[in-house]
Amino acid sequence: MATADLDSCRARLKRGKEKLDALEQAVRDFFADADPYRIVPEQDADGLLPLVVRIMRTPSLDDWADDVGEIAGAIRAALDHLVYQLALDSGASVTKRPRTQFPIFIDEGDYRNGGSRSPRSRMLGGVADKYRVIIDNLQPFQRRVRVESDPLALLRALSDRDKHRDRCDAFVYVRHARFEFLNPDGFTPSGAGIDWSNIRETGEPTQAIRDGAIVAPARYDWHHGRKVQLRSAVVGTPVFDVAFRGDQIVRLGDLDRIILHAFGIIERFQSLVRR
Repeated sequence: MATADLDSCRARLKRGKEKLDALEQAVRDFFADADPYRIVPEQDADGLLPLVVRIMRTPSLDDWADDVGEIAGAIRAALDHLVYQLALDSGASVTKRPRTQFPIFIDEGDYRNGGSRSPRSRMLGGVADKYRVIIDNLQPFQRRVRVESDPLALLRALSDRDKHRDRCDAFVYVRHARFEFLNPDGFTPSGAGIDWSNIRETGEPTQAIRDGAIVAPARYDWHHGRKVQLRSAVVGTPVFDVAFRGDQIVRLGDLDRIILHAFGIIERFQSLVRR
């Protein structure tokens, strides 16, 4: 009976983490260099002055997309290696090479339906029940609420597209910006400042921010009996960030959460396998 060796799992995760660290540094360096994305007031064809996004320099989005594909692939490979090692630890034959895979499902029916031919049975062939139960409990569908935000669901969204169809699209979005409208004197605010981003309440960016996109349309107010346009101004420094569109949108910041979750899974099983 072969003894499980999880060193290859850790090696894959280490490689993924190194690649992620380099990607995060590249993104930080890009946005730190002379404000490549800016929000500025700009007069339109009607003489109005909305706040718009201007892209002064385009990032290496294709390179970042390739990087995230490699990161997702390394994490997924580490988990697949884990299941193979668990099968060996459970007594599966090395010579028969069990065709195992770490399952990631957001729907319990899709995972279990089919009896002996269900995805659960096929992907976990040769794996002992004591390990299968743990893997069952790690499935995203166990969350019941916001299943798609589970780290494993996010990993699947990236790796499935990159492996089987096309690389994930990388794009820039506004994580946070604050602006206010000024009275005709150009100095005093007219009402409270406004916080803005193109992120849904779920934390998911809605779309890429594009050159010329309007962040704050022109606003009018009445002063001394006449209608005047209020000047808009950005308060502080807008925060831009990067996300990736796989089978769902995944933010760059989510990748740390994904890889830490994977490390935790490996270490959990390390404490259970035979020494």
